Amino acid sequence: MAGRHRTARASNPRRAVTNLLIAVAIAAAWVAVGLTGTGGTFAAWSSSVTLPDATLHTGSAGLRLDGFDQLGATFATGALTAGPDKVTLTNTGTATLRGFTASTALAGTGASTLATALTVTFWPIANGTACGTAPQSAITGKWSSVPNWLANQGPLAPGAVSTYCVTTTSTSAATTSYAGKSVTPTVTVTAATQIGGGWSATAQGAPFTFSTPAPWTKVTNPTQYGISAGNGTAITVTSQSQTIDGDDYLCFDIAASGGYGGRNGSGWQVLINTTKSPFRGVAVGDWVWPAGSAARAGVDVTSSGYGTQLLTDTNSRSNSREFQLCVPTD
Repeated sequence: MAGRHRTARASNPRRAVTNLLIAVAIAAAWVAVGLTGTGGTFAAWSSSVTLPDATLHTGSAGLRLDGFDQLGATFATGALTAGPDKVTLTNTGTATLRGFTASTALAGTGASTLATALTVTFWPIANGTACGTAPQSAITGKWSSVPNWLANQGPLAPGAVSTYCVTTTSTSAATTSYAGKSVTPTVTVTAATQIGGGWSATAQGAPFTFSTPAPWTKVTNPTQYGISAGNGTAITVTSQSQTIDGDDYLCFDIAASGGYGGRNGSGWQVLINTTKSPFRGVAVGDWVWPAGSAARAGVDVTSSGYGTQLLTDTNSRSNSREFQLCVPTD
């Protein structure tokens, strides 16, 4: 009898694949059950995230403003410019800042009046250098509507500092029209980061105040201050307390008329008794003329003896002049 031999049955590929899939499904189920039982977190990776540049950005956003507390000033005739002063922006975070925006909030009795008469100018300088004169590219506006003076500020790296110079100017008319007014600006700066996701940094500078002295007050008896009219002269005097270069002054606005003006006349005359306060003990050279000098004010000053200074017109034939004179009081 011929030997019987078993022919090997060819394996079924389809069945092998099916068995593999079943095994994988069972294993996955056990993993899920195990994680659930141990309090772990299970996430099915059923979606994908595309990173455009395959780079993850991390960092913190921080910004600081310094120097704004030095911008304040009291404006008066002869002292109409504040600055230039330096302010700085410092990136205190770990992410680069860009897209800077500056805004200003106003408070005070002159927020809607005095602020409209104050011209502010900003310009950038290299760190550690002097301000000098504002260039033509400087950004200028009124404190009542300050433009974005950081519009051209480039990216600021972590730890980097940008320095700007600031000047504010007023007018003689404003010191009169808005006498006794003040305005306090507060500057806020916002910058975006290169991290993305809407991250930004915001910083606020210290508030500062611009002001004008109280209104001029009529002096009914000028002789109490040592001021009197010369021959044939009539005078009207008003006074005002001012701060000039950090020092206290008493200022007089003197309107003189009459005298012996005309072709052969000597013009008006005003006498200052330097033995009376506030002139007592103050050298003529320490008098302040808001116009810049006595000559620019149109006044000649000469000693007439006995502690008296004689004020006359630089044009001897003029029979009227109004001028201002300030004397230190501290």
